[in-house]
Amino acid sequence: MRRNNTSSSSSTSTTNADTNATCSKPQSHYRSPRIAAMISKAARHGLKRLHTAHEQRRRHSDEGVHSSPPPLDSPLSDISDMYSVDNYKPLYLMTMGEEEADRIQLKNDLVKLAFGGEFSLPIDFNEIKGGCVLDIGCGPGDWCLNLAEEFPDLQQVIGVDIVDDMFPDPSYSVPSNCQFMTLNVLNGFHGSFPLESFDCIHFRFMSLAFTHDQYLTAVQNCWDLLKPGGYIVLMEMDTKVSSPGPTTEKLNQDVMDAAHNRGLSPRLAQELGTLIPKGAVNRYEKYRSLPIGLWGGRLGVLFREDLFHGLIHTQVAINEFNASQGKPVLEPHVFENQLEMARREVEQYHSYSNFHFVVAQKPSLPSSSSPSINNTPSQR
Repeated sequence: MRRNNTSSSSSTSTTNADTNATCSKPQSHYRSPRIAAMISKAARHGLKRLHTAHEQRRRHSDEGVHSSPPPLDSPLSDISDMYSVDNYKPLYLMTMGEEEADRIQLKNDLVKLAFGGEFSLPIDFNEIKGGCVLDIGCGPGDWCLNLAEEFPDLQQVIGVDIVDDMFPDPSYSVPSNCQFMTLNVLNGFHGSFPLESFDCIHFRFMSLAFTHDQYLTAVQNCWDLLKPGGYIVLMEMDTKVSSPGPTTEKLNQDVMDAAHNRGLSPRLAQELGTLIPKGAVNRYEKYRSLPIGLWGGRLGVLFREDLFHGLIHTQVAINEFNASQGKPVLEPHVFENQLEMARREVEQYHSYSNFHFVVAQKPSLPSSSSPSINNTPSQR
C-alpha cells in the first residue's frame, strides 16, 4: 500500500507497536559519494562536521608520522579486549570507520531538522543550573557538544562510548562543561559515577548494537544513575522499511535476517515503552513516519542516503549470515544494481520509516538528597 502522508505521528500512554543476497567480498570499503556530498553541503549550511580521533591519526599518517595510513573506512579500535563475558559485548551490525563517523554526525543534524521540537526533551535545562546530563553511545559527540554550548550553566554533559576513536579530535576545544569517557554501559558504571547523579540520560539508535536483553540491562543501568525526578530519553528507528518495492524489501529483509542472526532485535523500536523500568511516571511515547527519497523533499533525500549507507555497511554481517545458511553469493555489481533499483522503488512506492521516541521520569523522593558528580572524568 502506498503512503502519501508522512507527517503523521502518534502519542499514547501505552506502547505503539504492530502485533507484529550477499557480495563476494565485504562492501565496508565502499565510499559513498552521496554521503561525502551531503557532508559538504551540510558544512555550507553551517552544520558541524568535527574531526574524530580516528581521522586525526589518518591525517598524521598522511603527513608521515606513521609508516602507513589506515584505510579511509578502516575499522575503529579493536574493542574485543574490553569484555570478559559475551553478554557484555555489543553486537554492532554495521562496520565502523571514518565514513560511519561522518554519517552519525550528519544524522544528529538530520534528526534536529526532521523533528525540531516535536520530540523535545521534557526538561528545561535553563532551570537546572548545575545539572548533569549523560549521553549513551555518544559517538562523535555532536549531541553533547550542542547541549553543552546551548546551556553553559549545566555542570556537566558527559558522553560515553565504548570506542574513543569516535570522540572529537583532541585538538578541538570542547566546552568546559562537556567531557567524553570510554565506558561500556553494559558493564554498569560502578566506580565511574555515583548512583542517582544525573538529571537526564539520553539514549538513541542502539537497536542494531544491543540484543533485547542487553538493551534492558543498559536501560536499567542508566535508571540507577538517574536522580529522583530525572528523565530517561530513548529514541530508535524501526529497521523495517514500510511500503517498500520488491527489491527494497529484499535488501531490507537481508539486513533484518543478519540482525536476527546476531541476536539483535531490528524492530525493537516498537517495544521501547516495554523497556522502561516499572514505577516510572510521566511516561510519554510517540512515533513519526519519515519519507525515504526525493518524494519527501530534502529530508527524504537525506534519510534515503542514511538508509542506503546502512545497506552498504551491513554487507559484512549479511555475508556472514548467508554463508552460514549456504546461500549463493552475489557479485558486487549485482548488489550495486539492486541498490540503484531500490533508489527508484522508494520513489515509486513512497517508502518510509518510523521513528519511536519514549520519555519516562524516575519518581521523586522529596526527602532524599541526590549526590552530585564530584569526580572529574578524564577527557578523551
